[in-house]
Amino acid sequence: MGKRYDILKTEREQTSVRGGDSVAEQEMLGRILSEIQSVKTDMQELKTDVQELKTDVQELKTDVQELKTDVQELKTDVQGLKTDVQELKTDVQELKDRTTRVEILLENVIPKRVDLLGEQQSSFVRRLDILEGYDIPETKSTVAVIKRVVSSHSNRLAALEKRRAAK
Repeated sequence: MGKRYDILKTEREQTSVRGGDSVAEQEMLGRILSEIQSVKTDMQELKTDVQELKTDVQELKTDVQELKTDVQELKTDVQGLKTDVQELKTDVQELKDRTTRVEILLENVIPKRVDLLGEQQSSFVRRLDILEGYDIPETKSTVAVIKRVVSSHSNRLAALEKRRAAK
């Protein structure tokens, strides 16, 4: 743009030197210069707008990069959550399996064992009934006599061992 303006200015100066400038030519040159000035102003505004667009595009690039980073972090977090959910599924399945085994025990093994305990208790009660017929006080006195004899023999043996150790 600057070259055109210089060319027009040079041409105007040459016309002035010749002395043949007409008013119409002068007006035309004035309008051309005015248009050129308007174009220069528009170009300056365009340069400013382009610079602002460049700045905005750079900011958008930065924002997009930040979004990419955030998305990557989210992907990592989601992967971690998937792993956790898989572990929970495994744990739940193990609990289901254990629950099934416990239910089977409750249905099949426990009732049999309870029945066996009941039978053993009945047997024990029958034996107690039989023992009631025996004279328990007599048994107690017999046991007391045996305890005294054992105690006496223990004391005598201890005394004999002391004598032997003293010799």
